[in-house]
Amino acid sequence: MFILILFLSLFAYLSSRKISWGIYLILLFLPAYQIRFSMFNIPMTLLESMILVLFCVFLIRERFLLDRKGKGVSQYALTFPVLLFLLSATVAVILSPDLRAALGQWKAYFIEPILFFWVFIKTIRTEKNIRGVFITLGILSFYLALYGLLQYAFSWIPAPWNQGDLRITSFYPYPNALSLVVTPILGAYLVLFARNIPLFSSFFLDRFWKITVLAFTSAALFLSGSDGGALALMAGMCSLGAFILMREKNRFSKNYFLFIPALIVFLVFAGARISVDPSTDVRHKLWIGSWKMIADHPIEGFGLGGFSRNYEKYKLPEHTEILLYPHQLFFNFWIEMGLLGMVSFILLVVFFCVFCWPSIRAEKSPFILPVFIMMLVLLAHGMVDVAYFKNDLAVLFWVVYGLGMTSKT
Repeated sequence: MFILILFLSLFAYLSSRKISWGIYLILLFLPAYQIRFSMFNIPMTLLESMILVLFCVFLIRERFLLDRKGKGVSQYALTFPVLLFLLSATVAVILSPDLRAALGQWKAYFIEPILFFWVFIKTIRTEKNIRGVFITLGILSFYLALYGLLQYAFSWIPAPWNQGDLRITSFYPYPNALSLVVTPILGAYLVLFARNIPLFSSFFLDRFWKITVLAFTSAALFLSGSDGGALALMAGMCSLGAFILMREKNRFSKNYFLFIPALIVFLVFAGARISVDPSTDVRHKLWIGSWKMIADHPIEGFGLGGFSRNYEKYKLPEHTEILLYPHQLFFNFWIEMGLLGMVSFILLVVFFCVFCWPSIRAEKSPFILPVFIMMLVLLAHGMVDVAYFKNDLAVLFWVVYGLGMTSKT
């Protein structure tokens, strides 16, 4: 506990010097949700503690949360969908079969990530700050990938992922947890590289860093064996290709001659793996049972934590595996948070697109397209996996959402 207090004290001091430093450190420590402890008999994680400390430091420094002037961010446009999303999560707590567990999820997946989001959009306002976020996400992806590759090289892969087809996990307990974090970052870095958007003033350092992140993260994604990650990256890159064809018919950058062959190679390998993956049939059975749950409770859902407690009654007889979530983003929200939860999440995505798309077409900011591709990859991955209901993924979603709000101007 002494080490924890010392760490949080140092974090508070650095955050008080510059709020952006606290934001960067939280992004670097996304996997720290696995460090768990209790405070005043309340279950906590290191990641949650860092978010709460940052929020308190922010309040003390700024003395208020809402900036009435807005400075390029429409307060009403942000407040309405976010509050509706929070309302649906709160209702889902009331309807939950396990109130204590639901309150923990409400705190970790909704309240704290949204507090972080508000600090984020009030702090990350300049291109320098946005570059800092992308550099930090690149560092996160790099060290996760590096440790995963070391696992593979030195046979450190934990059971059961060290049996049969080896699948790296890095600092996470299972492979898909790794891919869910690094795949959106990989998508963003592919755009940054292909469109030659600088993160560093030095051309050599900028190119070296992007290639390093792309190489290590691509290798880690492939060795994680995540088909959902491969599909999501395909969706993101196909969208980028469509944008290139629409916007740059007559000025084809030389970067694309490196980018496109690499993409083709990746797609061939990913497609070959997906075609023989047995998890496709497992998910199909899971979604049939999930749809039965939705049909039975289409309005109110089952409350937070309700899927795992009720799925047994709706699953197909041949599906013996009991999972925490239905591994489909919109099913997740509909079953756990009811129709209001799913609608509020769709509304968040719609507002994000409405905010970002005009800036993408007008190319007002070089960073808006990488952010848009990040969100698209995250949502595409969520079509076949749990892309929100986890501490680090909830924070990552709101980081991407916040980047969309701040990168548009």
